[in-house]
Amino acid sequence: MTGSNHRANCANAKNPGCVCSGCGGALHGWHGWTELAADTDQARLNRRVEIEAKVERDRHTGLLGFNTRNRQAFIDLARLDLADYLSRSSPPTPPAGPVLPQVDLSNPTTFSSDFGKLNTLAGTVMAEAWGEIEPKIEAQVGDKRTANEVKKQLANHTWCTLLVTLIRWLEQVKDTLQVVADAGKRLLEQALTKSLTGLSKALASIVVGIVIDKVWSILARLLEGTLPVAW
Repeated sequence: MTGSNHRANCANAKNPGCVCSGCGGALHGWHGWTELAADTDQARLNRRVEIEAKVERDRHTGLLGFNTRNRQAFIDLARLDLADYLSRSSPPTPPAGPVLPQVDLSNPTTFSSDFGKLNTLAGTVMAEAWGEIEPKIEAQVGDKRTANEVKKQLANHTWCTLLVTLIRWLEQVKDTLQVVADAGKRLLEQALTKSLTGLSKALASIVVGIVIDKVWSILARLLEGTLPVAW
């Protein structure tokens, strides 16, 4: 499961791409940036200096180079700005370990800050869902090698697709009860199926069904825990 075989270098990833079979992309980079948001101002300043040192300029003109290195640096600076913003409502000490802590939906402070809302999203829709999705995939696929390939396929932007689709669906709904409507499920199914181009149609259908089933049950549980639909 995610708690035993997920690599710390994935949880604290600095690069956007993920092919981690330990989390299928569900935990890629989450913990590292939330941990930084809960850390000290000096820690974030140190990271800023480190990132800015990677930016390349033309030695003669002083102009920024248009290259992959600079694009990644500025993406990381944008992430760092978000970490700075989240730090204003973060807990006093950073969460420990490569995996996000369990979210307590019964605690009224869970949804009381942007930091808490982000951790709720990461800890339930991503981390908790993966803990239930992974064994289902292994049971359905049968052999471990194929299961690992499936999980690597999921790591290739599937979770980005899922989150973007959910956000678009939330923008369409008019009340909380519509969030988990069948129309939302179908929208998510179409989007995820398109993203799994490296799997056979039959296998993609099985995998998408597992992902949607688990994510949808968690969304329903979040709504029962008074998750604000409009953040």
